[in-house]
Amino acid sequence: MINNFKQCIPSVFLVLGYLVYFILLFKTSFAISIIWMMLLVYIWLSTSLYLNIYNSNSFIKILSSSGVLVALSMLFLNGIEEVPFPEGAVVFHAEGIAQALFLLFLCSIPIVLRLIPENTVILKSSIDTKASSNPSNTKQENQSDDWEEATIEDLESGNFDTI
Repeated sequence: MINNFKQCIPSVFLVLGYLVYFILLFKTSFAISIIWMMLLVYIWLSTSLYLNIYNSNSFIKILSSSGVLVALSMLFLNGIEEVPFPEGAVVFHAEGIAQALFLLFLCSIPIVLRLIPENTVILKSSIDTKASSNPSNTKQENQSDDWEEATIEDLESGNFDTI
């Protein structure tokens, strides 16, 4: 029973902290709510480490979800503005939207990298794979009786025909 309660303490702090974040966001300034969000992540991290229930996957998820909440807050505070005339009109500010999208991009990188298996090669082109796997075969494919390789003298003289 106590072990189950011990595992729930950081999650309870996190949920209550998110509620306090929204209260601070609506009642005070955006900067104070950002400071609270950073403190909230540190509180969660310290309680998880103290209670020996720290998990790196959970930390990445909490860090990313907190960043997404801040990005959405930034979008609605700085990127979208309601104007009085005409009634119900909305003005979009490119700077605020760009900042929010950049923060959203940064916060989604750890989740995306966590989803990729560790043994996956991300940037390996098929040309490099084919050439490196069988270099003698590609040399044989390129050689033909119809042409010969140009020498340096041929290139400098300009007396050669290109195919």
